[in-house]
Amino acid sequence: MGRSDWFRANRYDPRLRRAQDFELLLRTFPHSRFHCLEEPLLGYRVEQLTLARQFRSRKNVLRILLRHAVRHGGVRLFWGAAEQGLKFGLDSVAILTGLKFKLLRHRALPVSECEREVFQRTWAALQTN
Repeated sequence: MGRSDWFRANRYDPRLRRAQDFELLLRTFPHSRFHCLEEPLLGYRVEQLTLARQFRSRKNVLRILLRHAVRHGGVRLFWGAAEQGLKFGLDSVAILTGLKFKLLRHRALPVSECEREVFQRTWAALQTN
């Protein structure tokens, strides 16, 4: 969520499938103010993890980090790129062995009962309109 004028001035890069938010935040953080909200504004279900999808995501994030590291310097960005490679290795093991959500627990965090109720009320309201 953000101001319309900020999003008009800071466009998403449509070429970066599955990494647009990451690139936008990395590109704009030097001249923007961000805040962390307590309540979730978006929820989605991950029913299936595929190696192709994970590879595309990790590859795009790795490219973004390397591009920013070369342009702006910064060892931390290079470390971040190396970390993406390691994470893809873990993703690969998890997906290929069938241990997907056991190894990648953060992908399957349960929502609280309160969050579930809010979602169900909101969903029901949208269905009736």
